[in-house]
Amino acid sequence: AKTSLDKAAKLLAPIELVIAADSEKFQEFLEVLDKEPYLHNMVERMQTSYTHIVSAVSVDVHHAKRRKVQQVICDQSLYNTVEFHLFVSHIRDLYKRTTVPAKEKWPHICSKVPHNLACIKKETVTRYEADAFTKDTIHGHVDDILNWKESMEISQVAGLDQDGDFPDVVLIEGAPGIGKTTLALILCRSWSRDELLQQYPLVLLLRLRDHSVREAATIADLFQCAKKNISQSVIEEVDEQSGKGVLLILEGFDELPPAKRSQNSLFLDILEHRCLPLATKIVTSRPSATGVLKQLEYGDRTQHIEILGFRKVDIEKYITVEIKGLQKQFRKYLSSYPHIFSMMYIPLNCAIVICVYKEGIKNPQNFIPKTS
Repeated sequence: AKTSLDKAAKLLAPIELVIAADSEKFQEFLEVLDKEPYLHNMVERMQTSYTHIVSAVSVDVHHAKRRKVQQVICDQSLYNTVEFHLFVSHIRDLYKRTTVPAKEKWPHICSKVPHNLACIKKETVTRYEADAFTKDTIHGHVDDILNWKESMEISQVAGLDQDGDFPDVVLIEGAPGIGKTTLALILCRSWSRDELLQQYPLVLLLRLRDHSVREAATIADLFQCAKKNISQSVIEEVDEQSGKGVLLILEGFDELPPAKRSQNSLFLDILEHRCLPLATKIVTSRPSATGVLKQLEYGDRTQHIEILGFRKVDIEKYITVEIKGLQKQFRKYLSSYPHIFSMMYIPLNCAIVICVYKEGIKNPQNFIPKTS
């Protein structure tokens, strides 16, 4: 049977992990415990654990620097309850275990290809007057965005501005199959691994195709989608701060039913700052479904981003990896069908074309017939 001391130690383990990140708070906590004689063993165990943590950090200089940066840019004082930190720990573990759905794994080398992103300017442009970079992003398709653009890095997504303020809204657009879901998952995983978005104490991914998320009527309902039986104190704490420091990723706005994109929608209440007004919101959508979003008044602290998909060099890299020994034959095939090649800047389309071609090579008699 477990002793009372064992049970107490188990209960205090999460607290130990939270407090260990702050040496001053940790020492104050130990002093309080040390006043009780029957807790001396526990104090000694926690002190040993803390020493191990410090040693591990000092050995790995890279992680030590990363943690130092995190302490500078992430205001931990915004949320300092044990319940909140336990919830964040749960979310981080969830993102670390998240795998990309099977249909999104088709472009197997996506993780090795740069995330080609563009910052979209307010000024519109035609293909004839655009600079070389902007012109390469216009393909003559319905989802083209006819604005001036400039290249940006993934580390700049939802970054703090020059005054150290969080952005209000980050609108990320891209054609179907170009990688909007994949980018959202990458951002969440990178946050959970202390690689990106460390200025945010909490990053919450809300996939708008999920029925439970769609049917949410309140902020509490959305948090319940992330973790059932979440402590009410966590929701109250976030609400008291008006969501400051929280990053909400509304993934797949174009997949919401039309009624959910109306003025009576919880999601528009969030985007128009009627709910959690100080939270930062990333919303992803295909361009042809963002008419409502572009009519909203966001203010100056906004980002407008396009996912560009594959460049020609990325397509070549994909072909080299996926069609070993058949590259010349495949390129000759593509030269006969330029309209097919024109769609391969979308990673999913690129994967489908190559998959169909490989199957056709294996089974010529079952190859997809040509249309007249």
